[in-house]
Amino acid sequence: MVKFENKKPTNVEIGKRIDKKESTIRAFKKNHPEKIEQLELEHKEATYPFLNIKEYLQAINLDEPLSEKDLLNEIITLSQRIEKKELPGTIYIDGNKFKHIFIPAIIDRLEGIKDFMNDIKIQLPITISIGNHKGGAIKTTNTTNIAASLAYFGYKVLIVDFDPQGNASGSFGIYEGDYKYTIVDLLTMSADKDIEHKVKESVININMDNTFENGITGKLDILANNATMSEQVEDLPSMTRHIGTIENTLDRVLSYIKNDYDFILIDLPPRTDVILRTSMIASDYFLVSLNTQPFAKMGMPNILNPINKYKHVYKQEKNKDFIILGGIVACHESGVSIQDANYNQMKEDILTCTDNKTSLFDTYIPKASVIPESQQGDGAVIFNSPTSKITRKYFDLTLEILERLAIEKDMENNKGLN
Repeated sequence: MVKFENKKPTNVEIGKRIDKKESTIRAFKKNHPEKIEQLELEHKEATYPFLNIKEYLQAINLDEPLSEKDLLNEIITLSQRIEKKELPGTIYIDGNKFKHIFIPAIIDRLEGIKDFMNDIKIQLPITISIGNHKGGAIKTTNTTNIAASLAYFGYKVLIVDFDPQGNASGSFGIYEGDYKYTIVDLLTMSADKDIEHKVKESVININMDNTFENGITGKLDILANNATMSEQVEDLPSMTRHIGTIENTLDRVLSYIKNDYDFILIDLPPRTDVILRTSMIASDYFLVSLNTQPFAKMGMPNILNPINKYKHVYKQEKNKDFIILGGIVACHESGVSIQDANYNQMKEDILTCTDNKTSLFDTYIPKASVIPESQQGDGAVIFNSPTSKITRKYFDLTLEILERLAIEKDMENNKGLN
């Protein structure tokens, strides 16, 4: 089981909240213990991915603190809901066999988004491609961590590892021999009579029962890939000629399992060929993965042109516009002048290149050692270092994606009424 920690905020972190230097915080703590306790709760709620239930309830009721009796009743109620898997949360048994229950600090916001999505009757599943044909854009990292966050939030999620390198599969410790067919195999067999059976037996469940004491409330599956598929991808057009338009093959393959999921995330390789076109036809939305590192930066028109070039075909096939939902910036080192400059330029460029229809998400993912560490078999930071600040960053980013999806869907619904 992964370890859950409940570290106290540092003096530096508290100092930033009240604009005081670290050297003065000790005296401030001594003279204002109640204020410090409040600041620590505020800091945890704002930046930690998880709080224990007591601290969570104290944090959301700072203005009107609960009585001891009411606090205890609320703790019992929330604990029961988490144990019944009615709410996302994790039971953690420490080395002394004491039981702790942690809840996502963003749970109120998540529940609000879910309620809004229900109110406007959003139809699931939603399929999203995540890509950028420039290498080094942290596409796989974003795909696996967003998928893991959605699954932890209670959604049923499928990752489609459409990169012939199979990095998403490998990051979860899934390699050749662990599955029946790769996604590329399935495309070439999409006209077979037993294709539905082949697709279903190729899905691998990423089981979290050995990661969290009580598992997760959602589900995370993957259609895998591996590096031996690279040559086969090059031959896809000729290998699929007998089954009709190749661009529809992924959509056809996914149709057999689509209704088993709430979200399907397609991890794309850095290329602009048939894989991009095929994934677009299978998708409802596109997320652009971006990196502010100097060697990973590319002009926004060059990034978006391959997508824009195929939008008209998508509209003919789907009878709706293809929507680029937003840009994700990852591996960003704030304070490094060239990266900050690239980040600000990307903010402007994506607005300009999409006629102000698309923007970067407010949450960016900072560079951190826990990210590559998590890719050695755990697949996502939450499954390796759940209390890491990076887990919170991906929680916040995933909430932004859900909010933007809800807004887009609401606009579509209203457009249909006019």
